[in-house]
Amino acid sequence: MSREALDYLKTRFRAAVDDKDIDPTDQSGLLWSDLDVLDYINIAHEEFVRDTRYKRGVVPLTVVAGDPVVVVPESIIEPRYEQATLVNHGVTVCERNINEAMVVDDYGQRATTNLFMNGSPGVPRVYTFDHTSGELRLYPTPTMDDELLLPAYLEASEVCDFNDSLDIRKQRHIRMLLAGMMREAYLKQDADVYSPDQAARYAAMFESSKQQTKAEITRRTRTPGQIVYGGL
Repeated sequence: MSREALDYLKTRFRAAVDDKDIDPTDQSGLLWSDLDVLDYINIAHEEFVRDTRYKRGVVPLTVVAGDPVVVVPESIIEPRYEQATLVNHGVTVCERNINEAMVVDDYGQRATTNLFMNGSPGVPRVYTFDHTSGELRLYPTPTMDDELLLPAYLEASEVCDFNDSLDIRKQRHIRMLLAGMMREAYLKQDADVYSPDQAARYAAMFESSKQQTKAEITRRTRTPGQIVYGGL
C-alpha cells in the first residue's frame, strides 16, 4: 500500500484545498507543488509515528568488552520495555535509574545491591538510557563482546518520493495525516495561502487524532514475555 496511500493523501489534500492538478507536466499555477505535498506528508507522518509511539521493533545493539556505553541509532526514540536481552549471556538486563538499587539472586540467595556503585567489570545486569543524548550505559562494564536486543519505539521511515511506503497501515490512521498536512500547508509563507487561524484549527484536529491513537496503542500494550529477535 505504498503508492496507493501516498496518491490517496495527495488527491484528498488537493481536493480539500481546491488546488487541483489539471496538468501534472506544468505545476506553475498551483498554490502547492507536489514537492510541497510530499514534504507535508513526510512531516505529518514522522510526527504521527513519533508522538503515538506507532512503530515498534527489536533492535540489535553491539556490546563491546570494556566499554559500558552502547551506541544507539538515531532511529530509536526510547526503549519500549524496561528490559533487554544479552544474547551470548542469555540474561535479561533491566533499565534502572542511576540511584536505584535492585534485588539480585546470587546462588539462591537474594540480596539488595546497587550495581551502579560497583566498579568491577562483569556481566551487565542493568542499564540506563539518557533520553536527551540517546546514550545507553551498561552496569557493570561488560567483560566480553555481546549483542543486546532492545525492544524500542522507532522513528518513522523518511518518505522520499511517492513510491515510498508509510509506516502506518490502517486507512483510518492514514486519513488522520491530512490534518497535519493541512496545518503545514496553511503555514506556508505565501500571501495567497498563509492562514494562521486555519493552521491552528487543523493543528488541534491533528493533535486530537494523535492522542486518540496513542491511547489505542497504550490499551493494546501487554506485559512482554520472552524477547524474540525480530531485527529491523
